Amino acid sequence: MSADSFAQDLLKFYRGEMAGEESFTPLLKQYTEPYQQYFLGTALQLETETKARLRPVLLSLGLPIYEHEPARVDGRAIAGDIEDLDWHQMVSQMIEPLQHFVDLFQAIHDATPEDWKQITQSMVVHEKALLKAFKLEASGQSEEALKDIIAQLKYPLAPPQ
Repeated sequence: MSADSFAQDLLKFYRGEMAGEESFTPLLKQYTEPYQQYFLGTALQLETETKARLRPVLLSLGLPIYEHEPARVDGRAIAGDIEDLDWHQMVSQMIEPLQHFVDLFQAIHDATPEDWKQITQSMVVHEKALLKAFKLEASGQSEEALKDIIAQLKYPLAPPQ
């Protein structure tokens, strides 16, 4: 993998987090039950914290850290496809786009130079945690759904009372 190719892959990670933020944010306006707010807010928190964690790496490599509007548009498109669904339908519908990101992030990790494997592996773990949360929530296992996400957060949200 060339240095330019790796740099572009890091930008895909970063922009993927922007898309994630943009897909979860409008859903918070629709799904207003306390647990739904907690679930989506926790997913949003993971996207935001991960994006912030990537910034020093990007900047150290001379890569841009500004917001990328096409990534935001992609995220809004994902949210637009599911915003009128009931809770169970919505979490089920999110599984496919999340699987796409898991596959993309795994492929990037597999091709990453050894010196950068730690950061790319953390991104695979991050994305798999999101996928697992939505799969568990879709199958009615809410108690277990967010554990892997929460384990990665520096600033976890307080669960609903």
